[in-house]
Amino acid sequence: MIWPMFALLLAARLVAAFPTAALSAPDAEDPLAGRLGGTLASFEERYGAPRSGTPEQGAEFAVPGYGVVFVQFKLPPDPTRPNRVSLQATPDSPAMVIALSSPRPASLAATAPDVADWSLAEAQDRVRRFLPTDAAVGALVTEGTTATAPCRSESLAGAFDGAPDACRIGFVLPTDDTVSYATLALAPTADGTGEGPANPCVGLVAWSRDAGARMDEGRELLDQLGAIAAADPDAPAALRDLGQGFSRLATAQRAAPVPPVAVVANDLLVDAFAAYADAFADAADGVAAGEPARVDAAVRAIGEADAAVERATAAIRRALGGCGLTPGTPVPG
Repeated sequence: MIWPMFALLLAARLVAAFPTAALSAPDAEDPLAGRLGGTLASFEERYGAPRSGTPEQGAEFAVPGYGVVFVQFKLPPDPTRPNRVSLQATPDSPAMVIALSSPRPASLAATAPDVADWSLAEAQDRVRRFLPTDAAVGALVTEGTTATAPCRSESLAGAFDGAPDACRIGFVLPTDDTVSYATLALAPTADGTGEGPANPCVGLVAWSRDAGARMDEGRELLDQLGAIAAADPDAPAALRDLGQGFSRLATAQRAAPVPPVAVVANDLLVDAFAAYADAFADAADGVAAGEPARVDAAVRAIGEADAAVERATAAIRRALGGCGLTPGTPVPG
């Protein structure tokens, strides 16, 4: 199978503005319905089925007045596979990240002005539509060319096990007074700030480059597969070595610092590396035991791992797009 690789050549200027504000009192309805922290079912009830993407990779909903409404939902753990995520979202999967854009051309760079871009005041209203109705927004924090506003919602704490009630908002400004993109995400710390500028997209460039380097390592491991002959008495050991290599990649990716907008993509990439590790371990056992059926099952599992990489790659590209970053051109492995 082909290892799908992408050169993530990124360039962006993330600038945001959001005045200090407290939002209106909670509605009588669920304060999270169709908003950050809301379930997949609540988004589909409010906006219909996704017009592109999937809930597992990030789903894009058609909403009048917006160019992009891209939502990433938290994947539940897989009860049948330790340390693995489920490959299927559930109706109860909550929204972790929401990326919004003005109704501008999709091919236009985030930092290039467009007549369809929002004013700062309009962008504030557009973002409020996707924040929990009980959320309050703090003071603007600016550092260099990045800025953000922290937000807090008691409802968010109940939507995610062990998560704080804090969130973050960031904007991309192609000019001093217009907005092209906005990103809403859970904050990883209770105070909603963490290290450095509290923008949900901060760290995405470094994360994507590190992830790409690990994917390159994975491709190199797969290249070694062609040199292994099943009849070779050393084949089981060689296959186990490949599996251990992927296991190390999964461990490193799991331990990597992850920006809020890349949590889903990171989970999918960890799952892909783990899938290869399991498949090669099974292949080694099958070859050692002389069980062709077991080897065939391992080969199918490797094919499924290839598909897992494709899911992870799609999630990475969509996370970049949600932050107004431009992924590079895909190249075959």
